[in-house]
Amino acid sequence: MTFYGYGWGHQPFWFGHFHPKPHFALKESVFKSSPFRKDWIPNTELDAVLDPTAQDGGFMFVGSGNSVDDFLIQRNLSLDVEGAIKVKYRQGQDFDPESVGPGGVPHYSVPSGPQVVDPVHGVPAANANRAAWSFDFSVNSGIDGSSTTLAQLLVKYTATLKFDIDPSDKVNYYELTLKKAPVGYTASESGYVWTDKFGNIIIGDDGGNAQVTQNSFNYAFIANKIDTSWAPGIQPYTFGAGQFDIELEVKSKFGFNKLLDLHTIVDVGQDASPWDGPLVFLNADLASTAQETPGNIFQGSGNNEEDFQISRNSVHDLEAGIRLHYRQGENIEASYLDDDTFHFIVPDGPQVVDPAHGVPVANANRAAWSFTLSVDSGIEGSTKTIADHLDSGADIFLRIDMDPRVDQIKFLNMELVEGGASQSGYQWIAADNLFVPKGTVLIPDDEGNAQVTQNDRNISFYTSFIDANPNVPGQQAYTFGPGEFDIELVGYKGFSTLFDVDAVVHVI
Repeated sequence: MTFYGYGWGHQPFWFGHFHPKPHFALKESVFKSSPFRKDWIPNTELDAVLDPTAQDGGFMFVGSGNSVDDFLIQRNLSLDVEGAIKVKYRQGQDFDPESVGPGGVPHYSVPSGPQVVDPVHGVPAANANRAAWSFDFSVNSGIDGSSTTLAQLLVKYTATLKFDIDPSDKVNYYELTLKKAPVGYTASESGYVWTDKFGNIIIGDDGGNAQVTQNSFNYAFIANKIDTSWAPGIQPYTFGAGQFDIELEVKSKFGFNKLLDLHTIVDVGQDASPWDGPLVFLNADLASTAQETPGNIFQGSGNNEEDFQISRNSVHDLEAGIRLHYRQGENIEASYLDDDTFHFIVPDGPQVVDPAHGVPVANANRAAWSFTLSVDSGIEGSTKTIADHLDSGADIFLRIDMDPRVDQIKFLNMELVEGGASQSGYQWIAADNLFVPKGTVLIPDDEGNAQVTQNDRNISFYTSFIDANPNVPGQQAYTFGPGEFDIELVGYKGFSTLFDVDAVVHVI
């Protein structure tokens, strides 16, 4: 989460357009939470592994052989609580989140219909009485050596599990609350159950122990609560297309403070529902129009199209993407999500030989990591060029943070313009006078064509702008040490955001 020095009604107007992010911003630490902040929600880790205390011999406590990886996870490190959700083929492989919608909510795309034999996705048997997909969840009060039991946690906090029972893009939650199992109730290994508002036990067979409660849930279990038609009475859900929100929340009983609020959306048999703005796709492939040959982008030689964080606007047929990678090596996937900002963990120091990550040579003059950027105006059959968008009032900016301190941002702002000698016909110039005179060409060598412009950047290109320690008089040279850098690729047209990809790079 990023906090800006402008209150409501004081957002900056920049270059004649409304731009919601100023040059300088104060960033919240991503590593430690405060239970006293009612608006603070931990970052959501992507493709994460359950804490060892939530594992039983390398598997989940619940079921037999359920894996502990590929979860969306939030960890509150002040009260040592972990919440986790993952979506999977029932009895098969896990899904990865496909996109991120408004508010930074991850979306999963899953098949409609009942469970069928699917060797490709590890499903060994069919079951006409179960949906093809399920989700696993876990609540753990014992991370970081904590001795707090769930029963002790529930004295001051309420844990709720919410299932959307409206298959449209509207939300109607069926809410369950975690309770200590009644005396004599033995079906729950963990000793906890999930009850509805009337106190009825709805999920009563969790696995776990005094600190951990887990289960796997299929929408077949609540099909009779889902009305799929306006006809009189309830028309039960038969695993057709729809969109369902799922939310796991732990909040104070005595106020609005939240320890966790893990929210995801499952798009069943359909794409993510459109909304008034671009969707952001995780670890995705660039569109075919951004590839010079199938599987290879215009930038560089032999660089693949994979693992980009992509903002795609289907209304204006625009796609923008950022990818982190070891310089001359493998791609680096996002580690976690903070609202709609992707966080990456990269190594400090210069480029070194690293066979494990595909780096063949060392280069003392380059940082170990780089990032690739791409802007494409030709998706979905569009014939519009990037120049057409610029000429009609669009502004496209690349912003790279020049302050390695964790708590501050100082953007080098670059604007995409026509001209120059680049292969694509576009170049990036200084958009203000903060570091160099406005209009100075900063990136002259994009590759692509009239509809696609791409480049690969290394933080070493900007060391003359970076003060490694602003608290010391004079400029202290940055030599690729630990730090944090924000990168943003964003397009505007008037008051509308055409695309926006935000990345925070943690150099450790």
